[in-house]
Amino acid sequence: MGGVGSAKAYVYSYGIMLIGAFSGKQPTDMMFETNMSLKQWMYHACSNGGSLINVIDPNLLDEDGDDFSPSMEQCFCWAMELALSCTAKMPCDRSGMIEVAARLKKINKQFLDSVQITIKTKSQSK
Repeated sequence: MGGVGSAKAYVYSYGIMLIGAFSGKQPTDMMFETNMSLKQWMYHACSNGGSLINVIDPNLLDEDGDDFSPSMEQCFCWAMELALSCTAKMPCDRSGMIEVAARLKKINKQFLDSVQITIKTKSQSK
């Protein structure tokens, strides 16, 4: 039954990988042995309107989490929205990989700009 996967299947896998990379969770984690999947867990976290800092891998934050500005949280939210769009149930509803890469590049630029602002602010307050 082997064969070549479709481009849309690869986009789905990429979305799952993005969720895992940002959350530190894997689809095979014990917490997902019940009715909730990694994708559903992130969807609920993003749709509740609360702070997403609770679902971000703590290894991505500083020790206090105080360097996580609202603009950085917005970038994380955009990245998770992108990941969730990659994992749409119907393949025809998933973006192409070129569009995914372009959106991720834009998110990355905005994140790096946020980091620069945070660094400048901290250095000026010393």
